[in-house]
Amino acid sequence: MSRRRERLIQGSQSLPVDAASRVLRGDADGTMAVQDQRSRLLTAEIVGMLERAGPLVRGASEVVAWQLNAIAAQGETCLKRGEVGEAVVVFSRLGAGICAGYELIWDEESEVGMVLDRCVKGLEACLDRAATSTRGDILGALLDIAVWERTSGGYGVGERAAELVLARSTVDERRAIAAAAASVLQQAVLRARQRLGTFVVQLGGGAEVERAALLQEKGDQHRRIARLLALHEPKEAAQVLTELDDPGERTRCAELFIEHGYPDEGHKIMEGAVATRGTPGRRQTLTWLYGQATGEGDDKAAATWAEEIFREAPSVEHWGLLRASARGTLRHQLRRELLEAGEHVLLIEILLSENKAREALSKFRAVKARTPRVLAAMQRIADGVAARRPRDAARLYAEIADHHGMADEHEIAVELVFRGYQLFAAAGHMILATRHLTDFCRRHAGRDELIARIEKHSSTPRIQPGEQGPV
Repeated sequence: MSRRRERLIQGSQSLPVDAASRVLRGDADGTMAVQDQRSRLLTAEIVGMLERAGPLVRGASEVVAWQLNAIAAQGETCLKRGEVGEAVVVFSRLGAGICAGYELIWDEESEVGMVLDRCVKGLEACLDRAATSTRGDILGALLDIAVWERTSGGYGVGERAAELVLARSTVDERRAIAAAAASVLQQAVLRARQRLGTFVVQLGGGAEVERAALLQEKGDQHRRIARLLALHEPKEAAQVLTELDDPGERTRCAELFIEHGYPDEGHKIMEGAVATRGTPGRRQTLTWLYGQATGEGDDKAAATWAEEIFREAPSVEHWGLLRASARGTLRHQLRRELLEAGEHVLLIEILLSENKAREALSKFRAVKARTPRVLAAMQRIADGVAARRPRDAARLYAEIADHHGMADEHEIAVELVFRGYQLFAAAGHMILATRHLTDFCRRHAGRDELIARIEKHSSTPRIQPGEQGPV
């Protein structure tokens, strides 16, 4: 059984096939004994036929259709005799059985589906001859087939049932039928609500006038979109969504499409809003689309939106979205583009975020400015290469310490210069360690407070400015 068929079975079998007719006759919980034993056995027999034929892929539908046609012929015979009630029982239970087990069989040439169409035709003939007291049972059977057809995924069988319900019911009957179908709509799975919702609106009537009024209004888009979606008019709701210029409000209204079971329509409008780069609020909309893609497990779409977000606003934070969703080849390409564009500082920060301190060190030679952002990157590079490149790390610490020393940030400067001293000492280069510290003191000889802090440092020898070694 294919995955598509498995999904259809899970979606359509979440509710009883006769749920709508139960509500219509006031028996939503199934406690009323309105069905006789024979009709229940007939339904079970039909489902059993389909279950037994399910594993037999080829030719099974033709055999089962022959058996089901024989049952349909019994109903037609009853109708010819004038036994309308008996015919209704046969056609209604045959239709219910086929709907309940249709997904279990591979209906190659729609042989079984044509039997369902034959049931609908038989019920229509019963409706022509039925007394008023029997109309409810016939309309209920047609309603069950119509609801199944709208929620089963669209097999193309039983479609005339909905047309008959709409065309052959009175105003009062249609009102009751609409309420029954709406109760099923509330319990249906999300993907089954769209086509069934349109049917409910058609049954209720009067929706066309309200729809036109909502489209003519201006402003209050959130309320109008919510109402249009409740009327199952996603195209018109999307038209109202395009009126919004504020990115936050547009995002909030797009959530309504998801809540009402129309995610594709909402996504389409939001994607149109980000078609042009530099559009106000584009990053916020892109972030929403990225969140939707990740929530739905669509890795390809998530990578696409992550790339758009980074190109719209390049940053380490947005690079993190790429790391979570995009492949390494795309990230390598973007890093090369940053290098060619001269965005060395951002490239270094990105490399550091990926724990590539040695590669960041090689790119650092092209950076001439010493802004606070650059100094922060220098310290992260030094921390990253300290174990394997102690001399490079010590030089970086010394340069950063010089900047903090000149800014009278003495405590930070002393801490950093001693980091370099300790790296040289740990690597066994005591002469270099001493020279590193002495050179720093010489460069800041006139800063008495800074020199005093160095002299008081508990883990270092006392150094006099201008001397080459420890006193």
